[in-house]
Amino acid sequence: IPTYCLGCLAIGLEIIYAVMIKQGIGPGFAFTFAHVVAWIAFFGLYLFRMVRALVREPYVTTSVVMGAASGYLLIGFSGGIVLDALMYLKSDSFAPTKDVYNSSDGVILRLPQMILGSFGYLTSVGTPALVPVSLEAQVICTLITIVGQLYIAIMIGLMLGRFHHRRG
Repeated sequence: IPTYCLGCLAIGLEIIYAVMIKQGIGPGFAFTFAHVVAWIAFFGLYLFRMVRALVREPYVTTSVVMGAASGYLLIGFSGGIVLDALMYLKSDSFAPTKDVYNSSDGVILRLPQMILGSFGYLTSVGTPALVPVSLEAQVICTLITIVGQLYIAIMIGLMLGRFHHRRG
């Protein structure tokens, strides 16, 4: 039940957030922060429950591999949401690469670019689509990279520790 409640709260806040930006009503810091916290709490709880279930599996199966991969994707999307909120709160956080911020659909076009950047930093490759220039953006991109590398190391360790040859 907590997962469903957090998910509904995050979706509700996302709809309100998008409508406010589309209408030109600037959501303040408190609303943007609540919006990000709701998404991160939802993704975090889901990721925690998924990793806990993966740890309990005695064998490496397709389900375990797919579960680990979905957790990695979840971290990437979470990073994109955080980067998007930072871009909204502090528009000079990243070097502009495309003029998508001045159009009325800027909120719609910005999120995919932030998610792309998040996955670029998550994989530690980086991306020319998103170049952090402010200290806050650099710290968040570095944290995304660290979390991505730790997640991969932990998941590989768990999978190798669980790898058994089944007979029969």
